Amino acid sequence: MRRHAGIAIAALVASVGLMVASAPMASAKTVDVDEWAEGFCNAVEDWQTTALKAHDLVDNVIENGVSSSSKAKSAQKKIVDALAAASKKSTSTSKAVKDLGAPAVANGSKISTTIATAIGDTAEAFSDAKDAVAKASTDPKKFRAKVKTVSAEVDSDLAKAGEDISDIDTLDKGGELDDAFNAEPACSFLTDS
Repeated sequence: MRRHAGIAIAALVASVGLMVASAPMASAKTVDVDEWAEGFCNAVEDWQTTALKAHDLVDNVIENGVSSSSKAKSAQKKIVDALAAASKKSTSTSKAVKDLGAPAVANGSKISTTIATAIGDTAEAFSDAKDAVAKASTDPKKFRAKVKTVSAEVDSDLAKAGEDISDIDTLDKGGELDDAFNAEPACSFLTDS
């Protein structure tokens, strides 16, 4: 899950840095592009950290398995809790991006809406994964197999969110938001990904 979903999250976040800039939201405030970039990056970095914690736990089970049913139960609880946190953080991050308003650039409204929706859509992916892992058998082999299947499903959902965000590359015609991301210290993790 981490290999693919971690890449999808990094692509999701990095694609924002490569593409975003645009127009005011219809009914939302328009904010200075630098202020928007800082707020966006602060929200997304927390979201990415929460999501990657879940990926690390899943990846550990896939790569190393579990040696007993009791270890599977322990891993199951940790994964379920981490996926629940990732789902909740996806929802709150989506709301935070919406609440920022639109960056004061061409297509800012569309960019903000597209990003908020893509991040919000990952909440359901994490929630569905949480439910599936919670119901999984704690037989070590069956648990590992189920986690691997769930990981593939989440990877697919995160890749779709990344594609949705990548589709807005063309909206940053002047590169203003990309410039803001590059200049904003809070956004340094975008280029570190």
